[in-house]
Amino acid sequence: MRCTTLPRKSCRDAGAKFVTQRLTSQGVFDVNPALGGDDLNVARYFNDSLDDVFRQSSITATGRFGGFEFTYAGSYFDRNITYTHDYSMYSDYSSFIAPYYTCQNNGAGVLSACGDPREEFIGTNYIRRWDNEMRVQTPLNYPVHAIVGVFNETIEHRYTENYDIPGLNAQSILDSNPYTYLLFDGNRLDRQTAAFSEVTWDVTSKLSLLGGVRWFDETNTINGLFQAKPGGSLFQLTPHVTATEVGAIKKFNASYKIQPGVMVYGTYSEGYRPNLSVRLSAQLRNWNQVAVAR
Repeated sequence: MRCTTLPRKSCRDAGAKFVTQRLTSQGVFDVNPALGGDDLNVARYFNDSLDDVFRQSSITATGRFGGFEFTYAGSYFDRNITYTHDYSMYSDYSSFIAPYYTCQNNGAGVLSACGDPREEFIGTNYIRRWDNEMRVQTPLNYPVHAIVGVFNETIEHRYTENYDIPGLNAQSILDSNPYTYLLFDGNRLDRQTAAFSEVTWDVTSKLSLLGGVRWFDETNTINGLFQAKPGGSLFQLTPHVTATEVGAIKKFNASYKIQPGVMVYGTYSEGYRPNLSVRLSAQLRNWNQVAVAR
């Protein structure tokens, strides 16, 4: 919808957008020249595949009333990823797979009755993000004009990782799958609420002073499960960690227009790095150690 002019210089405008993409792939990028034959020859014991799809919907609405401009923006994003990978090379190089998962071990380093050591990795990722922002800007022809707004955001990341071996010893089988010797199951939830304001004072036609602040309240939660049964002994971690961070960042600026096209200015600002599914808050960076301690 496009802007519609209303009486007394008022205006409304709204727009919506939807974007989606799907990526599927088979095989791997590497080759093994030692196999001879085709230039792209490679030996794999399990199929390698990727299925990655995302969808994003967003809406923006603006309105001007009596010189004041109002803006709302909101969006929803979700992404699903499933991938499988031949992980047999790890069974070949690792010193843990044969003695603890695929062979009978007499305790003195003698292995017997070894099973099929091929290995497959299966992973899933599900990411959701939704946010809302509302801001108001006062008329720019006022000597003092400002932008004031509020913002909230929620990000959820659920993921699983399974490492499967067809010849897994019965004593090392996990309850979830007869071929899985190692699994991760996690859920991370990030929530943030923020308020911000930026005020500019046009002292003269040449000198302007600006001050801004952004207050935020952020909570990060991680719940997970890690399981393995080396030699039949269950090793398990169940981290449940929550961290909260509340703070504010500031910005100041002074500018002076010497002549048209020439300006000098000075700025002091404190940066903010928004949290995403690939980042940890300061209090969650050592969640692994916290989980082990518990």
